Amino acid sequence: GTLVRSGTLTTAEVDDQVTAVSQLLQDVKKKSYLPLAGDPFLIDYLKQVKEFTFKKAVWPILQKEVRPGPEQTLMMYHMLLVCEERFPSVVSTKFLKQTLNSSQVLSATTIPGLLLAVKGYRLKIIVNHSAFADIFKFLIKAPEDILQSFWQQVEIQLLADVTEVSNKHIMALELFNLLVLHLENASQVVGLLTPKLLSLLMKKLKVPARFNAIFSQSCRETLQNLYKLCTNAKSSKTVLSVIKKLLFKSGNIFFEQSSGVKVIQQLMGQLTDKGVMKLAVVLRDVITGSSSALEYKGPEPSNRQWHNKEKLYTVHLFCRLLTLSSIHVKQESELVQDPLSVGMYR
Repeated sequence: GTLVRSGTLTTAEVDDQVTAVSQLLQDVKKKSYLPLAGDPFLIDYLKQVKEFTFKKAVWPILQKEVRPGPEQTLMMYHMLLVCEERFPSVVSTKFLKQTLNSSQVLSATTIPGLLLAVKGYRLKIIVNHSAFADIFKFLIKAPEDILQSFWQQVEIQLLADVTEVSNKHIMALELFNLLVLHLENASQVVGLLTPKLLSLLMKKLKVPARFNAIFSQSCRETLQNLYKLCTNAKSSKTVLSVIKKLLFKSGNIFFEQSSGVKVIQQLMGQLTDKGVMKLAVVLRDVITGSSSALEYKGPEPSNRQWHNKEKLYTVHLFCRLLTLSSIHVKQESELVQDPLSVGMYR
């Protein structure tokens, strides 16, 4: 480790570098916990080694460790991602197709195997080990469809059971949390706010007593981190999209009451004048019955009329919106009329 971190290994003779890498790759196979122990040293080395040395001596060794098919060890995924980024001319598309059945390390083909590798570790390790954080950074930098594909796999592998909270549900929340913490563009989170995730955050599932504390904490931290991400949003449009997802894509407008976190009212404060006015229109349509509610009772969501209790709660949100300083510049607008006079009980 000291040789790698100090840069001494990369300046050593090529044969010595090959010996060190080969020995480390063999050592990590001896115990199940060793790959994560050896991962930081191998990754640090791969980030330092010169391309000539990598191509001539290191890559031939690593190639032999790649399994056929998209199911690799987590350490191998991590190493391949670093190598693909640093040495694209060496880690060829042809090689990746022959081994991973994909032209890139991250693709719709390899994502299921990556998630399978992640799931093999305890939640505490996933949250705290640098390897996972680094892999998530690669995911976030990948094309949008790759990130969406990863979350779809999370729903398939971890959120299939929608009756009772288990370790899988808590892991799904923590994976979402890790994504949110590493996202640089807040707009990327909108597509991840799926009905299944929102249902989980609203605590619609039965929660066994042994999971109650950690599940509640995970939900709270997830929503707090979502809010923090939105405070750095480049566009008010993103914040508005998140608010609309929380209110209308969950099948229950009472998101704050169910989740126990006043995240929607906090997000309202991040809206610009234009965003406030657009949200006011959406809320007004609920109060007047001009829009309909989504209901998730079958394989596909259906539409229904808003209940009076939902309209009354929307009036509360509307009034909260009117207290924002942004709205006062638009006082002449018809949107600030008393919502109780626009047919709440139609």
